[in-house]
Amino acid sequence: MSFLTKNDKRFNAWRHGERYRLTTINGIKKDGTPTITVIDLFCDRIELRHKVEVKEEFELYKENLYTIGLERLILSKAQFIFDLPKEKMKEIRKYGEEYRVLSYPPYAEDKIIIGMEEKDMKDVCSVFLDHEIGRGPEKIDAEKIRKILKKDKKFALTVMLNLRNIVERQDTLKKWMSKNEVSTVTERIEALLKKLPTIDKKWNKPWWNTAVETPVIE
Repeated sequence: MSFLTKNDKRFNAWRHGERYRLTTINGIKKDGTPTITVIDLFCDRIELRHKVEVKEEFELYKENLYTIGLERLILSKAQFIFDLPKEKMKEIRKYGEEYRVLSYPPYAEDKIIIGMEEKDMKDVCSVFLDHEIGRGPEKIDAEKIRKILKKDKKFALTVMLNLRNIVERQDTLKKWMSKNEVSTVTERIEALLKKLPTIDKKWNKPWWNTAVETPVIE
């Protein structure tokens, strides 16, 4: 069941033709109270911290099994990034989310960079677990990803940091996967990382789109 709130209607009018939002019931508590969440519907592109063009993938809906394709699915998840004041680290540890902290030494010393949340990391891991790197149906095309990121070095840096973080957080991955599965996932991610463009420029402030709502750590 879904419905539009006043805020949804305002948002939809503002982003008409690009992105739509609706509110939906996603569960029921033990006391019978419904819980709600927001669903975003994107048209042609997923534009959050970075822009992921998906129009051409929609045109290949049969080949992509009615999805946006493995490559853009990975990119849509790995574009997640924001920063927080360094003093928030204690709060991050309190909620057990230190695994999301991305290592990027050139960034401002008084800030920490936060990457993908657990559900997105799981989604990305499941893609790499089920699909090997290569060309052809049901494979992750590293060259396709490289070409997309070559045009946008800022996006490339965000993707690289998020994927590298997965490789470096094997203790976290082992909570969801077996040792062999972790090995398969990290080896495939490493293989993809070797194909990504080199980013020579360094940033000490946000290189991503900051004009979107920043999530709350809780």
